[in-house]
Amino acid sequence: MKRLHVDYDYLFHTVPGNYLVMLNDPPKYTIVEANEALLDLVGMKREQLMEHSLWEVFPESENEASQRGTRRLHESIEECLRTGRPHSVGVIRYDLPLENSSFERRLWATTNFPIIHDGKISGIILSTENVTKRYDDDALTKAHIAQLTEITQAQDEFISIASHQLRTPATGVKQYLGMLREGLFGEIPDNQREILDRAYESNERQLRIVTDLLKVAQVDSGK
Repeated sequence: MKRLHVDYDYLFHTVPGNYLVMLNDPPKYTIVEANEALLDLVGMKREQLMEHSLWEVFPESENEASQRGTRRLHESIEECLRTGRPHSVGVIRYDLPLENSSFERRLWATTNFPIIHDGKISGIILSTENVTKRYDDDALTKAHIAQLTEITQAQDEFISIASHQLRTPATGVKQYLGMLREGLFGEIPDNQREILDRAYESNERQLRIVTDLLKVAQVDSGK
């Protein structure tokens, strides 16, 4: 069988993804390689990373959430070295240091892979992805949905309450108008009966509208 000869250095620098390589030299974890994609992602030059400790290049910010992210990354690296298996940190927050000594909020999905040579772990490949926008968009979407839900519930409640408050007096008015039309309170002159009939029909239209509003509220609430 013909053996495939692979240029692993070329592969490392061209394969999709953001990677850096660290030595198994805790607690420093000296960075010895990084591909161009990762350099572009963190906005640094190669000389800023090479032969520097991971924690020197990516120091902790004062933000507590970012500090928790750093601790989780450290624990993941230790777990990867302990088991000799890849270990995912999940999504963590690590605020990226900027040139003006400030930090930029970032969320990362990171996995550590052991480099095993002659049965021993000689280093770690760290793979990471900036997922800040994805999670921020999701959060905005969820917040928007929650806001729309709250508005819809308020609308339904308003329609329901308003409809009941309108229906009760309108029903009472209908009953009194009906008794007047039937002459229970005395004979109604023809010139007044016409006005009374108009009032009765107007009241009927109001009751139909109120009933339709109640139906809408019931449908929206799933009843």
